[in-house]
Amino acid sequence: MEIDGVDTGTAGRLAGLLMSAATHGRPGGAPLRIETAYDPERARMKVIVLGSPGDTARLLEYMEGVLAS
Repeated sequence: MEIDGVDTGTAGRLAGLLMSAATHGRPGGAPLRIETAYDPERARMKVIVLGSPGDTARLLEYMEGVLAS
């Protein structure tokens, strides 16, 4: 997913949230792999999530919460 109009602070919060979620996933859950990249010149963030559909949907909801605030 690509997100436009993201400032540096928001990109940092999103990256931290996603990495924490991947590290502290559900016990017995499928592994999550998350990659993020931020381009400050374009204010664009790219997020790649590899995981189960349910875990991916949960992360998208987390991201929506951060971006809506």
